[in-house]
Amino acid sequence: MAFFFTADPHFGHENIINLCRRPFKDSDEQTSQLIANWNSIIGEKDHVFVLGDFAHRAPKGSLYSIFSSLNGRKSLIKGNHDHSETLSLPWVSHDPNKPQLAITDQLTVKINRQPFFLCHYAMRTWPAEHQGAIHLFGHSHGNLPDHNQSTDVGVDCWNYMPVSALQLQQKFTAKSKR
Repeated sequence: MAFFFTADPHFGHENIINLCRRPFKDSDEQTSQLIANWNSIIGEKDHVFVLGDFAHRAPKGSLYSIFSSLNGRKSLIKGNHDHSETLSLPWVSHDPNKPQLAITDQLTVKINRQPFFLCHYAMRTWPAEHQGAIHLFGHSHGNLPDHNQSTDVGVDCWNYMPVSALQLQQKFTAKSKR
């Protein structure tokens, strides 16, 4: 099992294509490409933390179909566009002993001894920053530069696909050696 992170797919949001200059002709193409990209790297046993804005203005009733077509187990860190239909999807916690962590506002997880602080919003400081915690966020669609130990994990920054914990650890290890 591997752990992955993503943010801001905005399933169903036609206008996000223009707002973020995404390379899709319409919402249907965006949805099918995001699903294909996701499933090309995520296995059934992998866990994906979605750091907000899973969907926005998706056609009523389409979210469950989108959600269930995505490989892996999925947790949600709530974003500003995550409303009742998104919140009612069958999100699961990364920790079977803490099912309440399936949907949360923020979360710190340790993967391979590396702490990650997860929040939809970028922060200037965050819990355990001085102990090496890496802050992952979304919301800004690539408009905020990385800062020390933080990065935007939104689809607009990672070739429209989730990014693995290993990739992020390597990125920040390389950064600290400069």
